[in-house]
Amino acid sequence: MNLKRGILFFFLVCSVKLFSQEPTDAGNAIVVCGNINMELNSNGTGLDDFQNSGNIAPSCGFTESQSLWVRVVIDQGGTLGFTITSNNGFDDYDFAVYGPNVTPTTLGSSIRCSSTNPQSAGTPAITGMNATETDTSEGPGPAGNGFVRWLDVLPGEEYYILIDNFNQQDGATLEWTGTATFPGSPNFNIPTGTSIDIENCDTDGTIDDQTVFDLTTNEALILGNQANINITYHTTINDAQIGINEIANPQAYRNLTNPEVIYIRLTNSDTGCFEVTDFTLTVSGFNVNTPSGLGVCDDDTDGFTLFNLTDRANEILNGLSPSDYTLQYYTDDTYTNQIADPTAFENTILGGQPIYVRVIRDSDGCYADASFSIEVYALPEINTPFLFQQCDEDGVSDGITDFNLSEADEYLTQGNNNLTVQYFLSFLDADTNSNPVTPFPFSNSTANTVYARVETPEGCHRVAQVDLSVSTTSFPADYTYTLENCDDDDVIDGFAMFDLNQATTDMLAQFPANQNLTVSYYRNLSDAQLEINELSSDYTNETPFNQTVYVRVESQDNGQCVGLGPHLTLVVNPRPEFDLNSTDIICLNNNTPLTISISNPNDVYTYQWTNEAGINVGNVPSINIQEPGVYTVVATSDEGCLSFPNQIAVEASNIATITQEDIQITDDSENNTITIETANQNLGIGDYEYALNDQNSYQSEPYFEGVPAGIHTVYVRDRNNCGEVSIEVAILGFPKFFTPNNDGVNDTWQLAGVTHDSYREGQIHIFDRYGKVVAQIDALNSASGWDGLHQGKPLPSTDYWFTVQLVDINGNVRQRKGHFSLIRK
Repeated sequence: MNLKRGILFFFLVCSVKLFSQEPTDAGNAIVVCGNINMELNSNGTGLDDFQNSGNIAPSCGFTESQSLWVRVVIDQGGTLGFTITSNNGFDDYDFAVYGPNVTPTTLGSSIRCSSTNPQSAGTPAITGMNATETDTSEGPGPAGNGFVRWLDVLPGEEYYILIDNFNQQDGATLEWTGTATFPGSPNFNIPTGTSIDIENCDTDGTIDDQTVFDLTTNEALILGNQANINITYHTTINDAQIGINEIANPQAYRNLTNPEVIYIRLTNSDTGCFEVTDFTLTVSGFNVNTPSGLGVCDDDTDGFTLFNLTDRANEILNGLSPSDYTLQYYTDDTYTNQIADPTAFENTILGGQPIYVRVIRDSDGCYADASFSIEVYALPEINTPFLFQQCDEDGVSDGITDFNLSEADEYLTQGNNNLTVQYFLSFLDADTNSNPVTPFPFSNSTANTVYARVETPEGCHRVAQVDLSVSTTSFPADYTYTLENCDDDDVIDGFAMFDLNQATTDMLAQFPANQNLTVSYYRNLSDAQLEINELSSDYTNETPFNQTVYVRVESQDNGQCVGLGPHLTLVVNPRPEFDLNSTDIICLNNNTPLTISISNPNDVYTYQWTNEAGINVGNVPSINIQEPGVYTVVATSDEGCLSFPNQIAVEASNIATITQEDIQITDDSENNTITIETANQNLGIGDYEYALNDQNSYQSEPYFEGVPAGIHTVYVRDRNNCGEVSIEVAILGFPKFFTPNNDGVNDTWQLAGVTHDSYREGQIHIFDRYGKVVAQIDALNSASGWDGLHQGKPLPSTDYWFTVQLVDINGNVRQRKGHFSLIRK
């Protein structure tokens, strides 16, 4: 009879359903549990059980191809029969029965066998065993009506049944008949309305919807009084039904998703019958907010004070109802040292101290953790008291003059610009921040003593006393002081900002010590004399690269000028300048580093190269790199001036990676084509071009047409010179003739373009004009093809017919029929 190919897939309806994408063999035959009908459908091929010397092929002349093996254990004796009905009305199903009490490797000969072809016999596509038939074997081809005599069976006997589908178009139904019965399946002893789902809190310290479950929690409930039952747990229904990949440690299983379905399989260790059900794992948890830090001003300068930690409770809960949660506060991240009274906690660590909070949901004990820092804010460090002296410059020698109290700020704050200063007429007003006075102008006729409130950005303050008191040598003739700065703004123009205060110390050092002097700066002598247009301390020079500034030094004791003159020089040093290419390419597939380099520097500089992460990768003009990315180089002059950051974007390229899945083929056609898929950079990140067979003929388009049948080589080359790869491509074709005259040309007939890379199996049947099979060829493993011989004898010149069935690497079946000529010359 004809060779039958395909894949057999089955599942049991009613209480048992098996989902398998593979056929079964005698060694893993499916145990039938209960007299339950079966749905049959082919989806693959199994092993050839009859290669074992202890097993004899079916007596009715069919070979195992798309096969399903079923093992039947008799519970109650009687008659054993069945009916296999094709779903589409024409699929050809065959069967053979072995037994009783044989093993998968000692099946012996079949005791029942049917391989009748319904179409050639003119019968319905139905086969099986029943009470009315008398024969025990029939077929192949048109012989018989598809049915043989059923079996008389005894309790405890075992039988193996091979079921095979030739056409492989659609499924079939197997219905058990007769009086014999099979063992039943285990039961899930779960009372109605009872759930075996498991819910656990996410309490492992990370809110990630994962935690550890004991899957065996409900085993006693599920088993009840059942004996000889094995329990396994699986993450997929497929694994549970087949009985593979069981969870190794179900007592400590960490869920993969939330929620997650777990499948539980009960297997009778005596009969092999099983049942599968599922339950759901759910991780319950909640999120809390990370609050802002909590700061309190120090009350006695020792760095310790009391905190009310519950001030951050609402911020932590972030909308959760306080009545549903309990907050516990700890000093350690292991949550062992709980704070007894969080409303009056004195810090135990100087500076910042972390506080750890556990938020417990009252309803179920689930918890989430948060933390925040507490800090004791220091009081400002101040100079007090302060004697503020000034010259009486108003022309009336009465000891009364106007003060600018703000001039005392720097002394009081010790130069800390983060502190704010306000002035008051009494200590109480300053301490309570009431009735501040305007600092300028302030006449000492109002008060000879004022009080300054000095306050930190955190609101912590102290009060200083300021006593007001109303009261020269010249600069050395050749004295000058130079401030240098870099031209570090956005334009290289010789202008830069200077902090003129940096010159003040040296200016004051030119005069006797223990004088209260002030220093101010002016553009010219006239402004310095008139004390107008004083330059601010942050001053940008107005003459490019070099400018002279006039200095005025004044006594704070008596207000008299101490000195005037062009004693300050501002020098602007230029930025370094050089060139750098903006882009380059690096190949990821070789180990040769890429050299990137600056060019055309204006002077001798030092350099610093950094990558995108800001990591230093070199300190010379040229560096070697191994990774793509944006690289930045900054040059530094001898004066410490920095260049503008120059960047080079090094893009990655790579040799292509190509597999058969990247190739689309149109073959067995008038215009065979090859298309290389390039969407979504599946070949790689490079810029590629393509060639077919000839490495000297590359093109931009990944498409070739008019490709002859056979094995071809596709080349893919990176345009950035990162390399070339190739892959063999098979174009399927069917020869129209062959001439078996041993002249070395067309001596055999065989498919062109069939390789193991494209197909995992294939069969060719060759027929003469009467439909007789004259040759069978394995399309993948026969290199020579058909030589025109049948049983060692040459066949005559004429037309022959063929059928081809190929199964590609993805399991897709490809069928073709046609004819060709045998020509003998």
